[in-house]
Amino acid sequence: MLTYNAPFYVLKSIIDVHKTKKLTENLELIVLDNSSKFPTKFILKILKKLGFIDKLVLNPQNDFFC
Repeated sequence: MLTYNAPFYVLKSIIDVHKTKKLTENLELIVLDNSSKFPTKFILKILKKLGFIDKLVLNPQNDFFC
């Protein structure tokens, strides 16, 4: 999943994917954040700690592909 700001939608999307993950064993959530501001980065780090995200990559700059 590619993210850039929009913390509400990021949170909702990740929670929905997590619900789907419970139904199947072969699903891994990899999140690539394209240098979001504080609220989105904070939410992503918490969701990673809680196990909702399998791998989290935080880009230091926006590479304009989101």
